[in-house]
Amino acid sequence: MKKLFIALTLALFLFSCDNGGMENENPFVGTWEHEDGSRLVFTKEIVIDYNPDGSIYWQGRYTYNDEYITINWENKADGLEI
Repeated sequence: MKKLFIALTLALFLFSCDNGGMENENPFVGTWEHEDGSRLVFTKEIVIDYNPDGSIYWQGRYTYNDEYITINWENKADGLEI
């Protein structure tokens, strides 16, 4: 009975450690707020920096890897689609 309990516990532990494929999830998507009231809004490909008054300060498309995030700046008048 003790061996069955240990085997069941080990099996449950191994299945609970599965992260469900989270390694492919984009960690930046969402809204990041600064203490001064400005905020960065990340979608899957686009980042927009808003001033505290809500106006757009800058925007661009981005890519990332394990070490760097690279942003290609674009003029807000270019009509970047979100």
